[in-house]
Amino acid sequence: MAILLSRGDKPQFKWRPSQFEQGQSKTLPGPYAGLNLRDDITALDPNEARVLDNWRAKSGNLVLRPGYEPFVTSVGIGEVPTLAAFSGLTALKMIAASDGQIFDVTSAGAATQLATGFTSNRWQTGLYNNRLQLVNGADAPQVYNGSTVGAAVWSGSGLTATNLVNVAPVRNRLWFCESNAADVWYGEVGSIAGTLKKFQLSQIASGGTCMAIGSWSRDAGDGADDLTVFVMSTGEIIVYQGDAGTSFELVGKYPAAPPIGRRCLFKVGGELVVITRLGLLPVSAAIGGVALDLAKIDPWGKIAPGFAADAVLYGNNAGWHGVLHEGVVYINVPTIPGVTSKQWVLDTRIGSWSTFSAWPCSALCSFNNELYIGGVDATVQLVGAATDNGANITARASGAFVIPQASQTNNLFTAVRPKVIVAGGVTGIVGVDTDYVLRAYTGDSVEINSSEDSTPWGSPWGSPWGASPTSQPRWFSTTGEGRSVSVRFQVTAEGSDVQWFATDILYKPGGIR
Repeated sequence: MAILLSRGDKPQFKWRPSQFEQGQSKTLPGPYAGLNLRDDITALDPNEARVLDNWRAKSGNLVLRPGYEPFVTSVGIGEVPTLAAFSGLTALKMIAASDGQIFDVTSAGAATQLATGFTSNRWQTGLYNNRLQLVNGADAPQVYNGSTVGAAVWSGSGLTATNLVNVAPVRNRLWFCESNAADVWYGEVGSIAGTLKKFQLSQIASGGTCMAIGSWSRDAGDGADDLTVFVMSTGEIIVYQGDAGTSFELVGKYPAAPPIGRRCLFKVGGELVVITRLGLLPVSAAIGGVALDLAKIDPWGKIAPGFAADAVLYGNNAGWHGVLHEGVVYINVPTIPGVTSKQWVLDTRIGSWSTFSAWPCSALCSFNNELYIGGVDATVQLVGAATDNGANITARASGAFVIPQASQTNNLFTAVRPKVIVAGGVTGIVGVDTDYVLRAYTGDSVEINSSEDSTPWGSPWGSPWGASPTSQPRWFSTTGEGRSVSVRFQVTAEGSDVQWFATDILYKPGGIR
């Protein structure tokens, strides 16, 4: 049995502290080490989780994920599947695509149209030489100079320019993928338009088409070495060193799982990560021969089973991509394109994973020290608010199972006490699961409050102006029987309201099973 914590009307719940003076107690840490879906559920560390949705793990505690608020409106009609940042020599801009149009969405308010008449809104972009190149495999390539959008005139022997579908700057050249082709194209050093040369990757690859191109840095022993990486639709990763115009040498071809979508590559520092159908794969792991050894590619391997399950369900949906923002990786998964999505979220500083849900997200963009969402409703949203555009945030967690005592005994779990700091009324569910079975978040309604000793705001006597929220842990009845126990915790609140550190469990030891 679990207990639902509700906001608003007071629940029909009797809190009887004397009931909880019986038995023994055990303190379980909050799951601030994040999700672990790789290891067996019986082998998780006490500070890991099997479910961690809309929680952000910190060093030693957890907080609710940030909310969002409207930033730009009237971005065409429908979803906004492309957001791109332009960091030029004299301009810092953000553009968006929707409804066959491209907009300037740098400033709050209504979007400013830059160009129109396009067939596809899913542009792949590459910033190079003070220009943002845009291609989508259906329309003529475009270029943005920080002020206007115009045609990028690219040609080549046998090339149909509208077939250019992906672009990446590598070693001072622009590289392009072509729709339904293994061969790729590259420009002259420093060129932002002109004649492209074909590189016949089809003679090297073991089949498939080239989905994406990226730059990967490694230390070859005599300094950093920038390599050119080609990702094939078969999953094969082909790596070259040197420059295509002088000495281009094959480093190797490495098998991996097939990638998902055209935006299957993103950078995390010097590492290049591939979004595949079996999980997130660092190029260094593919080259090192440990692509399928999940234990050796931490932290990426810890969520691989859940990621692979999402790929089965949603892998054919357009909109998968990864973004790094202030040390946090966000992988967007379109569950219903243009309607709903989820995000896999990694804090690279502490290596902890969680998932986010309920963001109205078709695209993500890190721009000018902020994170933005290309919405599903012709808007751009700014991440960082306390609520989801006025609605409270619901977060869920199911922590690791812990055996509270060394002896092999069956226990009766009778009460739970979350150790939290709250800054207002908070709703949710708190309870236990036993013996490695995770159950639904259901139960009766109660309420968690901040310290009842605080003087209410506006009181004439001793109003605590600017006082920090305080923790007043409370016991809540629960029922569970088994050898091992896991905390099941759900809260609904504003994003700034809750910090969760640990949970006390009260239990009565029983006999040997």
